[in-house]
Amino acid sequence: MKLGSLDELLKARRTVLDPPSEGSNLIPGDVLWSDPSLQMGLSPNKERGIGLLWGPDITQQFLRTNHLKLIIRSHEGPDARDKRHDLVGMDNGYTIDHEVECRKLITLFSAPDYPQFQASKERHNNRGAYIVLNPPDFATPVFHSFEAVKPRPATTEKAIIIRKEKHLEDDDDDEVIYKIEVAANRYDLLCLEGLARALRVFTGTEASPVFQVSSIPRGSILQMHVKPETSKIRPYVVCAVLRGVTFDEARYNSFIDLQDKLHQTICRKRTLVAIGTHDLDTLQGPFSYELNLGYYLIRPTFMAISVMDLHTVPMFVPWLYHHMKSAVPLKQEKSFRADKLMEFYKSDMKLKKFLHIIENSPVYPVIYDSNRTVLSLPPIINGAHSAITLAARNVFIECTATDLTKANIVLNTMVTMFSKYCETKFEVEPVEVVHHDGRKTVYPDLSCYKMDVSLSDILGPIGISQDDKQVVCLLNKMQLQAESHSLKGEPRISVSVPPTRSDILHAHDLSEDVAIAYGFNNVPKSKPKCMTIGGRQPLNRFSDKIRAEVARAGYMEVLTFILSAHEENFDMLNRAEDKSKAVIITNPRTSEFEIFEVDDVVMLDSSRDVGASNNRRLAALYCNRVSGFEEIMGLVDSIVKVVRAPHVNFGKNYYVPTDEPEFFLKRQCKIVTSDGKQVGYLGIVHAEVLRKFGTSGPLRFG
Repeated sequence: MKLGSLDELLKARRTVLDPPSEGSNLIPGDVLWSDPSLQMGLSPNKERGIGLLWGPDITQQFLRTNHLKLIIRSHEGPDARDKRHDLVGMDNGYTIDHEVECRKLITLFSAPDYPQFQASKERHNNRGAYIVLNPPDFATPVFHSFEAVKPRPATTEKAIIIRKEKHLEDDDDDEVIYKIEVAANRYDLLCLEGLARALRVFTGTEASPVFQVSSIPRGSILQMHVKPETSKIRPYVVCAVLRGVTFDEARYNSFIDLQDKLHQTICRKRTLVAIGTHDLDTLQGPFSYELNLGYYLIRPTFMAISVMDLHTVPMFVPWLYHHMKSAVPLKQEKSFRADKLMEFYKSDMKLKKFLHIIENSPVYPVIYDSNRTVLSLPPIINGAHSAITLAARNVFIECTATDLTKANIVLNTMVTMFSKYCETKFEVEPVEVVHHDGRKTVYPDLSCYKMDVSLSDILGPIGISQDDKQVVCLLNKMQLQAESHSLKGEPRISVSVPPTRSDILHAHDLSEDVAIAYGFNNVPKSKPKCMTIGGRQPLNRFSDKIRAEVARAGYMEVLTFILSAHEENFDMLNRAEDKSKAVIITNPRTSEFEIFEVDDVVMLDSSRDVGASNNRRLAALYCNRVSGFEEIMGLVDSIVKVVRAPHVNFGKNYYVPTDEPEFFLKRQCKIVTSDGKQVGYLGIVHAEVLRKFGTSGPLRFG
């Protein structure tokens, strides 16, 4: 057979959809990803980045070589349609690409207004076509056009903008598309189920559902056993079961989509929480959450190790390869060991961004069932064995986490949104988590918690006048079960917050919901009772005065990069790093060079909730061929006078030895206040420091 012959084409596999790379995929792929052109000869298909463009002469040669009279191609829709207006019949569902001596090359389209072209500036009809070949020669095509599917309305943001600019309107019977902005803390509105429920409750067509945990005898409840070593990586796991759930394609897609949205939002890209969902009928409880020995436990170092003491040096054990559990990950057919799985997913566009969470860990978290079947390798991938399908009837949900509060929110969101599809609506089967210290906790916790707030505390921030009954009605519209009562003559509102509303934490959250239900546009506008005028912060005002004074002394201020190199702060200054002060940025991109600068320095600070604080500092550098210690000292004296700092009289010949490693010994001094507190230092920069910075000195720094 000859490559490119009809026999070769018939032999090739026809299931190739993506651009091929090797083997038998090359033949059908080369055909599928190549296009006819009006230019003669062969040329690279730059539009696709793969395949070729062939001209009428190539079509003529192929027809003649293979004794053919007609070539018929099929396609969903015309590519680069704005460049193909010269092709005959495109708006009727077909094109005559080449008409040569040996007849024709024809392309039939199934839907010229294919979804990928919805955002094109020119909306075409949605016609496809088929042909009939009549005897005797079966070479004269008769075209029959048809409307394949009604054109979809513009749904992408780009398409909507284009249609607005061109003043185009969709047909009257087109589906209406709504664009809804969801608050970042309303996780219950991240799926269609939650959004539709909120709208129905708001409009009064449906009552707020009551969620409950099914009653199961203690001995029959599913268990998840947590091994102690997991506390070193992802210490928490919470679980639940959706029993008797019924999926169709729309529900299934929504179920998967909600997991993705939660992973991107509250889960902080799986660093805080990772969700795993499984077909319970393929598994056997009880389950266990433990650690699997990864690549770093397979190193030829002959030292003892205890799994309970993971920070010690690993050992090499020949049989360890057999004890490293392998599993088939989701959407794969091949079994992988945990360390090999990391290598495999480094090329996966979707999953490689999560590998860093556990990639450098000596062990990997794994969830097993009682048969030692791998359910998941959190937070990376679920196992293929328990993959959810449309036929799944019982769904096991597990969430591993570094934050237990967020894990509970995520689990509650998943089960409250989809328990409506269970055999017993809004009922969730619990799972008992058995901790390594013997504690037992049952999840999920779907109980409502109570809030009791005065009416004035709710209405005060809004500025509207409503009685207690009206406020109760507004809160009920927001899926909050509210009742009014009186305490010492003061009207109060008692609110029962359901597990779907994890955003309700304070009375102001209730005020926000009342304002939403009341309507922001209905809140009367009013001028503020007092007028305030903004002003500069005292620290900024003081910093500007310092800048001006240093500039008057002949120094030039420069606006430098924010970050400075780690080695410039320590190694190049002869300083030893104690890791107690400097904040280190991961993957720094820039270096900092200073002449004189007044700016903030970020320091570690355990007293702050973020673990660091900003400190405003002044730095100045003087360089000359001759000694100029008096120059930098003069600048310090000038600054001290400007800020009116009191002079400290320690007496004659008073000397406080300093040993800052970036300066020459006995060529440096401290700047101290009247109470003896050091606020700075100055000195002649050490020659070794100058060498490391590649600078010819001498330099004076303060």
